[in-house]
Amino acid sequence: MGAMRILVVDDHEDSAQAVAMLLRRLGHEVTVAGSVSGALSHAAAGNVPDLLVCDITLPDGDGCALLARLCSSLGGRALPAIAITGHGREWEERCRAAGYCRMLTKPVDFAAVLEAVATIAPPAAD
Repeated sequence: MGAMRILVVDDHEDSAQAVAMLLRRLGHEVTVAGSVSGALSHAAAGNVPDLLVCDITLPDGDGCALLARLCSSLGGRALPAIAITGHGREWEERCRAAGYCRMLTKPVDFAAVLEAVATIAPPAAD
């Protein structure tokens, strides 16, 4: 799998850091933000990620609105994204409509994260 720039957004710092560490071990460049505003600030600085891994409920908004704003800043281009939520399946339809490729529930199963990222990641260069 090729290396990607991944933005992990989760207000639960331990969860965010655990996912980030796992993705870094795979060779990805990972940035962590704890809020919608932090994620938007990161992207506004010209750091557009290749993949968004985002908690759906954040202290200053939700991951569906964040994905819409990030895609808008990309001129409407889709941004591959994985949703993470502790709310079970009640958000699934909304996440899919917002453009999330996959939805994982908390507590996050790291094998599921790896499998979800592998379905999105570009192949490694030879």
